Amino acid sequence: MREKGCEWLMSTRSAYRWKLFVTVVFSVGCLRGYPCGVLFSNNPQLCGFFEGVDRKGNVQLTVKLGEITAVQKGAQPIPVYAVFNSDQSAVSPLAGYGWTVPLLESRFYQIEAGVYCMLQPDGQTRYFVADKKNPNLLQGKRPWSATIQGGVITAQCTCKETDKSVLTFKQGRLISMTVREGKYEFDYSKEALPEIRQGVRSLVKVIPGTKTERSSTLEFSDKRSVTLTLVDRPQLTVIKGQVSSSGSLKSLGSVKAGQETLFSATYGMSEMDTPFMHVAERMIAWDPLKHCITQDGDWLYKVKPPSRAGYNAAIGRTNVLGQAEYVFYDLEKGVDTVETADGQRTITWKFTSGQLQGLIRKKEVYQEDSLLKSEAYSYDEKGRFRRHRQVTFDTGTPFIVEQVFDEQQRPTILQRGTNTLEYVYNGNSFVCEALIYNGSLLKANTPNGPAMAKAYLQQKKK
Repeated sequence: MREKGCEWLMSTRSAYRWKLFVTVVFSVGCLRGYPCGVLFSNNPQLCGFFEGVDRKGNVQLTVKLGEITAVQKGAQPIPVYAVFNSDQSAVSPLAGYGWTVPLLESRFYQIEAGVYCMLQPDGQTRYFVADKKNPNLLQGKRPWSATIQGGVITAQCTCKETDKSVLTFKQGRLISMTVREGKYEFDYSKEALPEIRQGVRSLVKVIPGTKTERSSTLEFSDKRSVTLTLVDRPQLTVIKGQVSSSGSLKSLGSVKAGQETLFSATYGMSEMDTPFMHVAERMIAWDPLKHCITQDGDWLYKVKPPSRAGYNAAIGRTNVLGQAEYVFYDLEKGVDTVETADGQRTITWKFTSGQLQGLIRKKEVYQEDSLLKSEAYSYDEKGRFRRHRQVTFDTGTPFIVEQVFDEQQRPTILQRGTNTLEYVYNGNSFVCEALIYNGSLLKANTPNGPAMAKAYLQQKKK
């Protein structure tokens, strides 16, 4: 995408297209090398490379139930998801066995000495490690951290002044949440699941069915509602490695908004004692012992589970056409490997510690054993993205595209092969006054552009 954008900019003098290119540069998060981490920035369905599979190799499906919006100006809508995971053994009061409704069931708990887990209200899972000098200070993957005060844990993410998330947990349950400008309170006084409020205004609440009913309803502030209905699924018993069915459990079978069906599923167990679910036309199965996916439609999976909590599985899959795909992100070494059915392999290296933890160092793309593209990313001491260098080998001869950014993340130089484009600004303004191409004025975007370009070129000669 960046390369096409560069070609496009070099071949046009259109002010409209220049503005569009600047918008793309400043909005594409991948140029920074990592997602910010602010809550609800990603659909939990996208947490892994393969659809319906998380990075640990478990089946993970997501159903959007609706969204809520705070009254504060600038507050973003907050999606409400129901999430299924084959490694989930807890029972959701709303969605049944194997499911959670993360916004209503967010938790923060300790899993081993010095290691904590946060089930985020957006469906993601995040791990924290206690500081060696201060066990009440917990460090998560940049830029997340948390503090413990008695029975209250406060977790926060601050990417920028306007992009922040603060979660407060009491006795492990989420009691308040701030996402950017929106602030929400969780009231547990009436039901096991909270009602989410802003002052006296109810944003979403659960209306449970009777004891004989298998349905519950989520009612939103604009009077929209969705009904979740549970169905039976086999209850598995494992004795000395042997799997058998013993009774049934209740799991989410359908989600309806009025007469519209948003989701439907049935569950079963194969002759090989493998649990499965049918969703639309897909049959999805998983290993009853390791809980990892084994099949999704025509794709057969092989999963090497992670070696420890918080790490990723190595996941491979093949289909009846003989196509094969593979993905593994080694968190310890910071190496992410993805191989797609067309034989293309992408390897990404990331920093694993310090101020730059989680940021991309370099990326290489291969077709079988031939290197197609290499990218390198550079940052300053504050983790700000400063330089991107891309080398492609499409014609057999290396072709270099390099882009430089200043401290304010503004593009300053774009070099493509032997051609150079320079951006001229007035002080700290983000408005590009003029474009200079190979040492000459290409385009003035403001009345002051020609004069500023002339002064810029004179300054360079000194």
